[in-house]
Amino acid sequence: MKLLFVQLPVQDPSWESAKANVSLAPGYLAAYAEAKGLLAREDWKLLPRDLSDYGSDTAIVEAILADAPEMVAFSLYLWNLERSLLVAERLAAAAPRLKLIAGGRRSSPACRSSRDPPS
Repeated sequence: MKLLFVQLPVQDPSWESAKANVSLAPGYLAAYAEAKGLLAREDWKLLPRDLSDYGSDTAIVEAILADAPEMVAFSLYLWNLERSLLVAERLAAAAPRLKLIAGGRRSSPACRSSRDPPS
């Protein structure tokens, strides 16, 4: 399985906050999965840091589609929830068969899905 982890930074016009965007949770998840034999190193990667931290939404979507993963996993926090959902919605529209998952502090059963009808 080709899995791509995505963690987007705080949207800040000065880009100063991007320095704090360290993908610890995705790295820990991947390391745990590797240790348990659930995932091989060649089967996963992180969205490149320059792209996740400084890329536009369009650039991120285009890069993900060009990479052609089987699954994209978003790491959700208060500061990136809306943007992550927007990127996921664009990915779902462009590649309906792409599996999209999310986890993190801001994921819960109450979190709306891009495939849920608007309320």
